[in-house]
Amino acid sequence: MMMMMLASMVRMVVMIAVIFDEAQNIEETATRFLGLEISNDSLFYFLDRLHHPRTQRGVLSRLTTERPILHIERKIGQLRDAVSLLFSKVLEHYSVVGRSLRLCKPMDINNTLSHLLEELQEFLVLFESSLESDEDQLEIASAAVRCGEFKDVLEVLFDQSADGFVYWLEIGDKRGKYQQRIQLRGVPIDISKQLSEQVFSKTDRVIMTSATLSTNKSFEFVNYRTGFKPVNELILDSPFNYAEQTLVYIASDMPEPTDEAGNYIIKLSRRILELIRISGGRTFVLFTSYDLLNKVYHLLEPLSFEFPLLRQGEHST
Repeated sequence: MMMMMLASMVRMVVMIAVIFDEAQNIEETATRFLGLEISNDSLFYFLDRLHHPRTQRGVLSRLTTERPILHIERKIGQLRDAVSLLFSKVLEHYSVVGRSLRLCKPMDINNTLSHLLEELQEFLVLFESSLESDEDQLEIASAAVRCGEFKDVLEVLFDQSADGFVYWLEIGDKRGKYQQRIQLRGVPIDISKQLSEQVFSKTDRVIMTSATLSTNKSFEFVNYRTGFKPVNELILDSPFNYAEQTLVYIASDMPEPTDEAGNYIIKLSRRILELIRISGGRTFVLFTSYDLLNKVYHLLEPLSFEFPLLRQGEHST
C-alpha cells in the first residue's frame, strides 16, 4: 500500500511542471552535459583509485578474494605508462602550453590506449564474477563500465567521429615534476534537438524564467538555440528607475589583478573604502572569488568601527 501511494505521488510530481530559473544558462549547461572530455589527470585518478603503485592502496587492495589480482595490477601499470606516453606525444605534437587549440581534423597520433582499456575492462568483468560480496561486485562492475566509457570517449575525440561537434585541446601550465594537465574536449554545436526531445517534450508544462532571457525585447534567439517552443511569452519591465537612480563608475587607474606585488589588492581595498564612505556605508560588494573577498575583508576590518561589516558566511559588527 505504501509503495502504491509513493508511486502515485511520484507520478503527480512529474506531471505538474518543470521550472528553469536562471534559464539563460540552460544552453551552456546542456552543452557541457552532452559534451565529451578526457584528460591525463582523469585517467591517472581512475587508475590510482583501482591500485596506487606507490602506496599499494586502492579498490583492489580492499577486496576480500582468494583469486590472484597480480595480472590486473600489471595491466594498470601498463595503462599508466601508456597514458604518460600518449599525452606526452600530444604535448610534443601540438606544442601549446597554457592555452586552448581548436582541432579541425582527426588527431595524427596513434591511439595506444583504447586496446589497453578494453583489456582491463575484460579483466575486471571476469574478476567481478569471482567476488562474493555484492558491494565488491558493484565496485568492480562500475570500474569496468568506466573503462569502456574512457575507451569510447577517447576514440571519438581522436577520430572526431561524432557529427555536429566542435573539438579542442587544452594544455595547462607546467607544474613542477608532474606532467601538465592535458585535456581533450568535444561539445555539440547545436543542442536544440536534444533539449526538445529529452526535456521539453517530456512534460506539458515548462517555465523558463530569467532577468536576461530576451534579446531586443524578444525571446526568438533563446528559443532557437534551445529548441523551446513556448505557448505564452511575457516580458516584465523592471520597477527600478535605472536612468535616474544608477551611476556607472569605471576606475581607470587600478593596477592589473595579476600584479605579483599585491598592489591590486591594496588599491582595490582603498577604493572600496572610499566608495563605502561616499555611500554612507550602504554598499554591497561582489567578488569573483572567495580568496579575493577574504583578503579585502581583512584589509577593511578597521572599517567595522564606522559601519557594520558583513562577510558571506560570517557575521561581524
